Parts: sequence; C-alpha cells; structure tokens
Amino acid sequence: MVKALQYKTFGKPDVLQLVDLPLVHPKADEVSIKVSHCWTQSNGLGYYGKS
Repeated sequence: MVKALQYKTFGKPDVLQLVDLPLVHPKADEVSIKVSHCWTQSNGLGYYGKS
C-alpha cells in the first residue's frame, strides 16, 4: 500500500483526504516513472514539491 492525497471536489486544502492505495506494478508492455520534483502554478502563486 502507498499513501496518497486524494480529492473528489474542488476547494480549499481541507477537501484533501489521505488514503491508502494499492501499489501499482507495470505490465510487460508498460513502464513505471518515478516523479521526484513537481511544479504547479495558480493565480501567480507557485508551489514547488520535491519527494
């Protein structure tokens, strides 16, 4: 299991829920990509994340 933040409606940060999801294993014709950095920007305010 892995932890993930999940949301079902748009809104403030309190709509985020911490959930357990099954670990996904790629099939023979698929690849798995690890994201180590991300960037989002909304209304001129940026957010930088690093795992």
